[in-house]
Amino acid sequence: MNMKNVAANINKYISMRGMTKKELAEKCKDINIRTIYKTLNGKYNTSFVTLNYIAEALEVPLSCFFEEDISQYNYILSDEEKKLIDLKRQLNSKMRERLLGYAEGLHQGNQ
Repeated sequence: MNMKNVAANINKYISMRGMTKKELAEKCKDINIRTIYKTLNGKYNTSFVTLNYIAEALEVPLSCFFEEDISQYNYILSDEEKKLIDLKRQLNSKMRERLLGYAEGLHQGNQ
């Protein structure tokens, strides 16, 4: 995938987030603003480090930028979903398994 496609995907996520390019650049404090704008214009062969900062600022997985068609995806998480993910990450593996089992049981009971 070329950088123009990556840039197009990033710009779609900026739009989905309701952000401006300037707001994104402000969230990526450790990256030079010119690098951000060149990346967003697809005119810069940017590093994965920069792309990772952008993904974190947009709160999406880095892999989203390399999808052929992102129109079918909605990786924007609600605050509640983010909280659940953060809590899950703090658990040890045994507790994660128990949580997954509990969630599956709730899901089956809700059908």
